[in-house]
Amino acid sequence: MSDEVYTDASDDAFVKQKYSLTLKGGGLTLERQVDENTALAILQISMGGAAPVPGLSVTPKPTPPVAHAPSLQPVEVQGEQRLSLRNYFDQVGAKNNLAKIVAVGAYLREVDGQTEFSREDIAAGFRNAREIVPGNLPRDVGKAVQAGWIAEDPRSKNQFYVTAVGDDALSSGFEGTRASSSRKKRGKKAKGGGQQSASEGE
Repeated sequence: MSDEVYTDASDDAFVKQKYSLTLKGGGLTLERQVDENTALAILQISMGGAAPVPGLSVTPKPTPPVAHAPSLQPVEVQGEQRLSLRNYFDQVGAKNNLAKIVAVGAYLREVDGQTEFSREDIAAGFRNAREIVPGNLPRDVGKAVQAGWIAEDPRSKNQFYVTAVGDDALSSGFEGTRASSSRKKRGKKAKGGGQQSASEGE
């Protein structure tokens, strides 16, 4: 079954335009003359739209532009620069290997969002900062664990994290470790030159 509509405009300029309507389907044939408004209403209804208001011309609406999804490319913040690991070493005062190991772990956590790190991550961090990788890295990592600055995740072998004590050392710029080192050096000097120190005290 098919429904077909044919319109034929009259050329009579003095008579209101008439349209021939032919409707066929289901064994039914209907032919009728209709005015312009009725023809436009039938045409719009057959196209799936609502009937227009009589007396108003029907103007097709322009198709709105298709909205494109926003790009998923990362947005670079103007004026904001990424802090390098080399700069981070200087910022937290990491001077020796143990301090740098803790600093690497803290950098990965704070800048890269990596809460745990491995020995390989530490070695890569030293290389990225153009530092010499410790010759006995497992030993130095063990010393950092012994100092309580980092700890190994008991659920994951070779996965470490910076402890609260390590964060305190970072916040203080490793002042305690440097002070201990300087006190030991002064003690050795006093032992070697005890007689001179005594005479100076007199």
